[in-house]
Amino acid sequence: MKKLTLLVMSLVLGFTMMAQAPTALPDDFESYNVGEQLAAQNPDLWTTWSNAPGGGEDPFISADQAQSGTKSVVIETGNDCVLPLGDLTEGNYNLQFNIYVPQGFIGYYNVLQLFNGQNSKWGLEVFFAPNGEGKINAGGENAATFNFNYDTWFTIENLINLTYDEAKIVIDGQEYVSWQWSKGALGENNLNQLGAANFYAWDQEGTPRYYVDDIDLVEVGFGGNGEPPVNLTATVFDDWFVNLQWDAPGTQQSSVLWDQLDQLGEGYGKSAQDFESDYDVYDSEVAADFVLQTDATINKVAFLYSYNSNHVGNTDPRAFNVSIFADENGMPVETPLYSTTTAAVAPDENGIFEAELTDAIALEAGTYWIGYNMQLDYGTEEIQCFAGQRAGIENETPACWRNPGDGFETGYTTWTQDVVSANGDLEEVCFAIYGAEASAKDLANMNHFNHVAVEKNFQPVKLDLALNTINKNVYTPAKTRDLIGYNLYRDGNRIAEEITELTFEDGPLDPGSYAYVVTAVYPEGESDPEGPITVVIDAGMPQMVVTPEELNAQVPFGTTQEEVLNIANEGNADLIFEIFTDYAEGVQSYASAPHIFKEAPQGIAHLVSAESNNMPSEYQSGKDRDMLWDNANINPSGSGLVSNGFGALPAGQNLVNAADDFFIPCGEVWNVEFIHSEGFPDESTVDPPSGFGVTFYSDAFGAPGQVIYEEIIPWTDYASQDLALALPPTLGAGRYWISIYAWYEEASNLQGHRWNWNMGSSPVEDVAVLQDQPGFFGGMEWTKITDLGITEKSMFFVLEGTKTTSEKWLSFDPQNGLVAPTEDYDITVTFDPSALENPVSGENYEATVKVFANDPSLPLKEIPVLMVLYTGVEEETIFVAIYPNPAIDAMNIQSNENIENIRIMNLAGQTLVSTNVDAKHYVVNAAEFDAGIYFVQIKTSHGISTQKIVVQ
Repeated sequence: MKKLTLLVMSLVLGFTMMAQAPTALPDDFESYNVGEQLAAQNPDLWTTWSNAPGGGEDPFISADQAQSGTKSVVIETGNDCVLPLGDLTEGNYNLQFNIYVPQGFIGYYNVLQLFNGQNSKWGLEVFFAPNGEGKINAGGENAATFNFNYDTWFTIENLINLTYDEAKIVIDGQEYVSWQWSKGALGENNLNQLGAANFYAWDQEGTPRYYVDDIDLVEVGFGGNGEPPVNLTATVFDDWFVNLQWDAPGTQQSSVLWDQLDQLGEGYGKSAQDFESDYDVYDSEVAADFVLQTDATINKVAFLYSYNSNHVGNTDPRAFNVSIFADENGMPVETPLYSTTTAAVAPDENGIFEAELTDAIALEAGTYWIGYNMQLDYGTEEIQCFAGQRAGIENETPACWRNPGDGFETGYTTWTQDVVSANGDLEEVCFAIYGAEASAKDLANMNHFNHVAVEKNFQPVKLDLALNTINKNVYTPAKTRDLIGYNLYRDGNRIAEEITELTFEDGPLDPGSYAYVVTAVYPEGESDPEGPITVVIDAGMPQMVVTPEELNAQVPFGTTQEEVLNIANEGNADLIFEIFTDYAEGVQSYASAPHIFKEAPQGIAHLVSAESNNMPSEYQSGKDRDMLWDNANINPSGSGLVSNGFGALPAGQNLVNAADDFFIPCGEVWNVEFIHSEGFPDESTVDPPSGFGVTFYSDAFGAPGQVIYEEIIPWTDYASQDLALALPPTLGAGRYWISIYAWYEEASNLQGHRWNWNMGSSPVEDVAVLQDQPGFFGGMEWTKITDLGITEKSMFFVLEGTKTTSEKWLSFDPQNGLVAPTEDYDITVTFDPSALENPVSGENYEATVKVFANDPSLPLKEIPVLMVLYTGVEEETIFVAIYPNPAIDAMNIQSNENIENIRIMNLAGQTLVSTNVDAKHYVVNAAEFDAGIYFVQIKTSHGISTQKIVVQ
């Protein structure tokens, strides 16, 4: 590994340098003065959210806590500290630091893809919430949870691989989540870039205070085994396919750390297997010593094995237990330093199993012992395996063997030199070790190694097993280790493994952007990647362009005014759009790229649906709630659709659930507080679920998109669910999806754990959909249930809550439609103030028009709208609008007649701007002003209007 020196910081933040302060990472905070602010002492490396070192966002250096040395930085109320990282776009990095959260406080940090104030893009967010409960936003909200201890330092590792576009979060050595980095914290982004780290005093659930120490950004590389391929190219053909080509590497490099696979003519083998628990007394293992000349990380092993005569030539994939022992006077100690397993692999034609370690092991130079045995089920086949022996003795030390349960009745329950030939001569075993040079960080990370402990039963049992066997297939090692082939990756996912050709055709692909890399594969592992190279599939993609960027009108009360909103399609597929309007401030909008429906699996309708003898009941609305959506009158059929979640399966693989859509009309904002649904259990289901899951999604044009809200609500009844939400989501005008499912916290399959959501034949909006993440029915993404052969179209549910209604003064003709490729469509937008109860002359009325579309690159376009209302049409009256107010970036000044001059003054009366204008609309760059209150004078031919504006 190598440290990343962030020389780009000098370009971003200037060249001022504090004495002794680091100008590049790592930073252990020891060079700073306690009680002074961090960014103020080192603006070359650190800044704040508002780029204001020394202000309230700048945290202080503290001597209260420290992981190393005596100092750290403390993040408290108001702090918002940023560490720019140079907008990196290639490479594999570990952003690591230590965090300490005191009892009674909370903490938070994020890593940004782009640091640009309010336009920043969040890559991940980690919350250290009350009660020692943590949560992570990574590729989606609440993608993972964890527990943490107060008053304790713990290590955070943010592993961000920009080349493969993937990321992981590791806390104290335990991985909690992995995701596609470019999708960002909430799964909404599309930016493969590492921009900055942000330590913010998040205070929504408590009082913030936490300490950070020893921060570093390390470039970890990719393993670097052998020369990589070169000259990767990609060409799109037949619209949906990609042809990839590359050239072979010039030379290959070996990373063999130890190799004694050669039997030297011996054909004997020693019993070494890990049986199932009933036969633990026969578990045995071999051990052999090896020498590392330099610090090294072991990531792969190879073992020569054979089976008893009944299973000669067995080619089933097998996994191995692998342990590393310290050497003590030429013998292995009894307790291993590290224990792990391998991936399950099949042997080659010589009986050699070459497998990656589940967790790599970093060791300092020295002499060690490797112990191993094969994971094997004895079962009814009576299969036994034997580690291949070697006639020569490496390092003048013979191999060892032990049988802790003494099932072989040798008495060798601890390590004993009992690997012998047919003539009783002490021998070695055949194995090889592969890896790469280890860094100091690799060695330090072994403090958090995930040890694999194998529990033993040792119940007496008698089997007819042999201590040794003869392997008739004697292995002759190859003289050289050559290139095996190539692995090809698309967006971090391997799509071709160990292919020998120098070309590959990928497809058909959905519209979108894809990043490819290729690696060379050697016996020692993979090379660094060649690439990435980006390919765009744009055949069959609509591309929406909406003009103008804003809509403004001065409307006399008692009249209406029409404006035109143009929606153009510059793509090569039909553009479908739908328009909604929000009149309330601060309402969040949700949008997702359109879902691409795959071919639906056939013949599973009777598997995913079930019949019931009971029909859903007639629902009576709650008296204290408004009815948002009623899907109870859908002509219920008595049938139900499987809809379940399983806590024992990994997130993203644990839902086989249905979903249906609903919409909120223009001008309405809802707090969704209550859900009623009905369903029934499978006949085999006995135990009640842990609760019922509720998930709200954005719309992806015919299917659920991003997750907006999730909650597991305690179980009350199988048939009728009255579900009160703990934190009711606030939803503005738009289309949404809801999924309701029975949640089984401890279950991992449908047997005995199935609930069916009632459905009906009456269509309401889009057809309901089903997904099968675990693959219980062959696996599928969101699929229309009618495409599965199901005649029903809608799910049974009712939504209630609290409604806020705005006065609606906008209408659209049409509100939805289709635009063919290369064509455009004019939408008539009517401003009609007659709906206003108390119209105020000169008042600014604001709204946001939301144009949703099936454009993957622009699923939502928001258009700000301003209506200035006046009563009467007096010639001498000037009507002026300044918006937005407060202003951050752009300050728009608009009048109903030509503006001659604009003058901006501060509170002291000083003129900051005076400019002549010959237009009805003018834009001032508010970003050039300090935050505060200003007066704006607008002069027209009829006089001067003065208004007050706030700049943030």
